[in-house]
Parts: sequence; C-alpha cells; structure tokens
Amino acid sequence: MAAKGDMVYAWTTSPDIAKVAECGGAVTGLLKFALENKIVDAVLAVKKGVDLYDAVPTVITVAPMTCALG
Repeated sequence: MAAKGDMVYAWTTSPDIAKVAECGGAVTGLLKFALENKIVDAVLAVKKGVDLYDAVPTVITVAPMTCALG
C-alpha cells in the first residue's frame, strides 16, 4: 500500500489474484479474506460479459473467488 496526498494505492499480495486482477486486486483480496474468515456469507461481483458493457452480476459464496470470477 502506498499513500500519495489524500489517496491510497493498494494491491493484492496473492499471486493468483494478481494474475487476473484489473487494477491491483486489492478489493478482490479483501473480499476473499472476508469470505474465508466468515465475516460475510457472500459477495456480489460481476463476471465479464461479451463486451465491456455486458457484465453479468454474480453472487459468490465460496472463497476461491479467482476461479469463480475467472
């Protein structure tokens, strides 16, 4: 994590998430942590659709999020 002015930049420490992450994977890493530690029961994410504007809403209830989002 790095701070610049009033902004904070963060990225994942997981190599698996980093391979498929769009912008550093910090949010995916936090959601995975929350699922694994039973802080939340599920997360709402999106899978890639046919094009940029065709994302598919997806409820994920298992911790291997990289497989679910892949």
